[in-house]
Amino acid sequence: MLDLLGGVRIELLDPRGQPWLVRGDNWTGVLRAAALASGVEHVAWLHRFLARLAETEFPAPRPLAVLDGASIVVVEDAVWEMVSFLPGQLLNWNCRVPLGSAGALLARFHQASLTISPREQRPGALPMELCRPTSEASLAERFQRDLVDLGHQSSIRCVVHGDATQANMLVADRARAATALIDFNLAHLGPPESDISFALWVAGRLEQPAITLDTGRVRDFVAGYHRVRPLGVWAVRAIPLYLVGRGLQMHVRLERRGVRDETQSKRLHWLDENRRSLEDAVASALAQAPGADGDAVRETD
Repeated sequence: MLDLLGGVRIELLDPRGQPWLVRGDNWTGVLRAAALASGVEHVAWLHRFLARLAETEFPAPRPLAVLDGASIVVVEDAVWEMVSFLPGQLLNWNCRVPLGSAGALLARFHQASLTISPREQRPGALPMELCRPTSEASLAERFQRDLVDLGHQSSIRCVVHGDATQANMLVADRARAATALIDFNLAHLGPPESDISFALWVAGRLEQPAITLDTGRVRDFVAGYHRVRPLGVWAVRAIPLYLVGRGLQMHVRLERRGVRDETQSKRLHWLDENRRSLEDAVASALAQAPGADGDAVRETD
């Protein structure tokens, strides 16, 4: 791999082993590796999307063709990829940055994504309609029925980030708002509202270890999103239901690794049991945000 890069400087961005920060003469990139079993096309799909996203000027990584003239290469049974490095500090739990700005950034991403998304699903993706963990079989079956009742299959689709939490948002120096979105490893086609739920899985908590969501944080994030990309009343039911779906997704991934996580199980059941209060929080966000349109309808294909 180093032979392909030539004279560069490399340092770890994560003490667990990757990704790596790579500095060339006139570029700075982020290098990642994944097992070949995950599929080259899985990464290629993402790089095609990121290349198109770069044309919209939305602040996100773009593919860097510095791996022997490509942004993706297979070396020693691994798929290696290089994307551009974006400067800034991780948002995380920065209390100086209003949570609504994180929602607003996600809304701007969806505005761009809706104009450039492919029609084909990402190879290896795990959309909600496939989330049926055996450890939560009864809840999963009820969730799938609720998806049908919601009209999930007829909802508009675009490439969603899949993990737009504070750990994947950047804040530029001295900024008081989220300014860039990084790490699209879980991106796939889905309803934009589901991406709000994926973000709230962490952003809606008062602290990382919490089991429950804070309805005030849910309201603030959704209101920030709604100010940029107005949501219809359909979102009131969809966002809390998709939060349950996020929990089921995590259970599927845990089962594939042969792992049981009691914390994730408690979170899933809390979300399922508190959907009504979360619906109230979303409805409150849509009512309070400037320009809210309580009579808006759900977008469909």
